Amino acid sequence: MFGGSFIKSIITGTVAKNTSEETRARAFSIFYGIVNVGSFLGKTFAFPLRLHWGLESINYYAATMTFIALIVVILFYRTAHREGEGKSLQEVIDGFIRVVTNIRLLLLIIIVSGFWIIQQQMYATMPKYVLRTVGEHASPEWIANVNPFIVMTFVLFITRIMRRSRAITSMSVGMFLMPVSAICMAAGALLQKSLGNSLSFGFFRRTPITIMMIAGITIQGFAECFISPRYLEFFSLHAPKGEEGLYLGSVISIHFFPL
Repeated sequence: MFGGSFIKSIITGTVAKNTSEETRARAFSIFYGIVNVGSFLGKTFAFPLRLHWGLESINYYAATMTFIALIVVILFYRTAHREGEGKSLQEVIDGFIRVVTNIRLLLLIIIVSGFWIIQQQMYATMPKYVLRTVGEHASPEWIANVNPFIVMTFVLFITRIMRRSRAITSMSVGMFLMPVSAICMAAGALLQKSLGNSLSFGFFRRTPITIMMIAGITIQGFAECFISPRYLEFFSLHAPKGEEGLYLGSVISIHFFPL
């Protein structure tokens, strides 16, 4: 929790500091795409590790990769943008209060929090649901991997085609896709009752629950492409010079609070 608080605010603030208004949406989409490359590879290796060495091995795996990332940052990262450094604790608290008392921004955070509550169920409840309904042989890691695969593949393209649209418009498209995603995933159990325990598409044969879960998570991945980069861009553009990390850190902490 503390580690994520440092990482998310510092990285998003760094992206904001090193870009202009014209390049910021694309920069956040690159950042988001790279994040999901890591997410995809992480779950790819997590599946065999869980099978062969148990669930606890994932903690050691995650800690090792995080330590490697830390070494890479120490050796290679340098910044020339130091606006906002050296603020006192009181200045930081005052800045946070300015964020949470901006009603327009706060309402947007609350709305987008609904997206994150649904999206995070992919890690909170989906694995248990799949293992319970499909069986212990199922691979929730690979089903969840559909999301980062879609994001890392399409986020740059979607941000590009939406570049002339307002951030609010792009986020609204993503929010519209979320209930469609939920309906697809809920339909799996209904299809299984009416069509049986197995559906085949050529050489691809899976349970209706697995197929509809993949379909729903695919749509969810596209929703994330429309929402997340433009959401970060929107808030970074409202941040005073030198307070990008504070604003983005406040936004991230507030919208993850319901989770």
